[in-house]
Amino acid sequence: MFFVSLPCIVLLSSDSFAMLTRNAKASMNSTGKDADSSSTEFVSLATLREMLKMQERTFKDMFESLLSSVNMRIDTVVKSVAELKASLECSQQDIDDLMEAADAIDNMDEELEDIQRGLHKQEEKLEYLENQSRRKNIRIDGILKEDNESWPTTEAKVKEALHEKLNLSFEPVIERAHRVGVRPRSSALC
Repeated sequence: MFFVSLPCIVLLSSDSFAMLTRNAKASMNSTGKDADSSSTEFVSLATLREMLKMQERTFKDMFESLLSSVNMRIDTVVKSVAELKASLECSQQDIDDLMEAADAIDNMDEELEDIQRGLHKQEEKLEYLENQSRRKNIRIDGILKEDNESWPTTEAKVKEALHEKLNLSFEPVIERAHRVGVRPRSSALC
């Protein structure tokens, strides 16, 4: 914000008034009338007109200066309002973009939750199916391993161990027998 100093209103200073009065006396003296004949000072109509014209010019100059100052301030305010309007429009556009992005994020969150629920269901189904596929499986520890042992050799060793240790009267049916790696345990069948 800025401040403009305005000129003071001066109707006529005492010096100007004295100068005009002296000019009036001089003009009256030149017309032949005695200036000392009266104790009251008179101002001629021409001097009064001149004083009024000076006063009019002073008022006109002061008014023009004041009007120019007000116009400059109005122009500055209009420019500031235009800048604020442009800034507000830009900010509103940013807010609209952010609202759209927030809506998109909300939708993505919902989709992610749906995917996570689906994944959890699939994990439960997978675990159920793995458990079902293991129902007829048994793990037997303690059967010695030979180098380059084949599946049929492993199956024969398992059948023999089951027949000997469990005293089975029938030969067990084994779909498949294979080694799964060493698992350290203290209790073993064999």
